[in-house]
Amino acid sequence: ILGEKDLKTIAIYLPQFHEIEENNQWWGKGFTDWVTVRVAQPLYTGHRQPRVPLHKNYYNLLDYDTMKWQAELAKKYSVSGFCFYHYWFKDGKKILEKPAENLLKWKDIDMPFCFSWANQTWARTWTNIQNSNAWIGDDCEKSEKDGGILLRQSYGGKKEWKEHFEYLLPFFKDSRYIQYDGKPVFLIYKPEYMYCLDNMMEYWKTLAVENGLNGICVITVRSNCRQWSMADYWLMQEFDYSFMSREKTRKDQVWQIAYKDAWEDVLKRAYAENDDNVFYGGFIDVDDTPRRGNRGVSIKDASPAVFEKYYKKLAELATVKRRDLIFVNAWNEWGEGAYLEPDEDFKYGYLEAVKRVMDDIDQTDIAYLQLDEKYMDLSERRAALIDERLYRKKEKYYELLNRWVVNRERDKKIEQVLISMQIKNIAIYGMGDFGKHLVRELENSMVNIQLCFDKRTDFLYMENPSKYIQNHYADLDAVIVTPFLEYKEIRLFLKNYFSVPIMSLEELISECEIL
Repeated sequence: ILGEKDLKTIAIYLPQFHEIEENNQWWGKGFTDWVTVRVAQPLYTGHRQPRVPLHKNYYNLLDYDTMKWQAELAKKYSVSGFCFYHYWFKDGKKILEKPAENLLKWKDIDMPFCFSWANQTWARTWTNIQNSNAWIGDDCEKSEKDGGILLRQSYGGKKEWKEHFEYLLPFFKDSRYIQYDGKPVFLIYKPEYMYCLDNMMEYWKTLAVENGLNGICVITVRSNCRQWSMADYWLMQEFDYSFMSREKTRKDQVWQIAYKDAWEDVLKRAYAENDDNVFYGGFIDVDDTPRRGNRGVSIKDASPAVFEKYYKKLAELATVKRRDLIFVNAWNEWGEGAYLEPDEDFKYGYLEAVKRVMDDIDQTDIAYLQLDEKYMDLSERRAALIDERLYRKKEKYYELLNRWVVNRERDKKIEQVLISMQIKNIAIYGMGDFGKHLVRELENSMVNIQLCFDKRTDFLYMENPSKYIQNHYADLDAVIVTPFLEYKEIRLFLKNYFSVPIMSLEELISECEIL
């Protein structure tokens, strides 16, 4: 599908550049991301703003000629395909879907593609409502009702999952859709927000086989796929803002990060990660000040020459590690400064850099590829990764606990969620702090806790625990798992004994939030 080269560059693709009713309502009549790009202003000495497309090509993505031009440009410069952001919200609400739908109809456009589900709730994060940025029109909706939420995400159950899958199926079956391991590739941008990822993807993979596919290749973005049993790979995308040194001298000044430092972080993380199921991701540039003003992050001193140097190192590592896809952010994320498309400053410089790197990789025998020794001594970086993961674990614990407490303060109860799902009899796995809190919350409720257990429970070590469970707990409706980092392994383990749905506590907390 993608040609004969072993390593293929896939560019992230933003389908934002056309007018839609929702953006007219939220940001003003005629809004597209080009509006933010046009009115951007330099916010510090040497700040490269505004960014101007080459020949002032402020295109409309609904135009056939635009997508054909993009496809031909990508092919010319060895970009093997695009990864479209896909937006699907509560109750099957779609947005910015027309470019992909048009591409599905325009069979003559040779544009290999896949989807990355941007599955987070949309809120007013692009602007401070009280101090609106310049692109906000007088006729747009400025209220902060519903906490500034624009589109709320909720995943529903099998009915909703099937509806979503059936929408995607014609894309998955298109001859241009990117496959890996013989399966259509589907990225999930915020897997940590997707409490039902395993249950939903297990169902999708079953539906895929029933519809003549070999399954689905699920790739989680930034978040290691080992956390979920139904994720196949994960994408280590870009640098980690949280652990980067930044320059900021005043409260109202933009965060500034050196381009070289950001790329060094990418390579150190990539070299230090031993996981066989990881894909690597690079980036062109980062500058989201057109959208966020002084609250944004801006890379300094980005250039095609520096990009080429580091992208080549990343591509060589991917080749030696036999990772056949390498992702780059982005093809056209103009509002965040991340784009391969030509602009007035560098012309085709970044595209030319990609082509040189891919041509060099293609013409070099893998046996002669030399990895950079500078990154080979990784003991220090691996120790830092361990510290980061411990930090993330603690951060996740307190974030989940806080969400639970806020639900209780708003009188949103887990009991209500379970009853709405017709779940009345449950087992709880994991009797740590979260398990004990859950037991207390469900005391004197309409939900019956029939069994509490964890890895220390005696019956799990019986000769035939499945029979014991069937004899004593035959009317269970669901098993709730309270440990969150070990959920993948626990879910796989429990499926050996229970035929009822296995759910995470995080799923229930998330559903409470949208009551």
